[in-house]
Amino acid sequence: MLAIENDEILITDYDSSLLFNELFYDVKLSKDKRILQCFKSNLFYQQVDDNQLKKNIEKINQIDFRRMVSELPDALINPPNKDYLSKKIEDKK
Repeated sequence: MLAIENDEILITDYDSSLLFNELFYDVKLSKDKRILQCFKSNLFYQQVDDNQLKKNIEKINQIDFRRMVSELPDALINPPNKDYLSKKIEDKK
């Protein structure tokens, strides 16, 4: 997602793209120091304490990602890739 603030274009949702690419292409982009620095420079970045992080992870693990992925239009991602992505998400959990 893009946002414009003070005549500057800000990318505000590249973390979703990063996670998708990590899962789908089996790469470790979130370990790259340059990418982590980009996250930290994001307008919405904030440090989260360990207790809140644990609570967030527990909530995320309750989401039915298989159902969510299955509802994506076939024109966006074909059924075999939906199955592959669902499996990768489950493995990551």
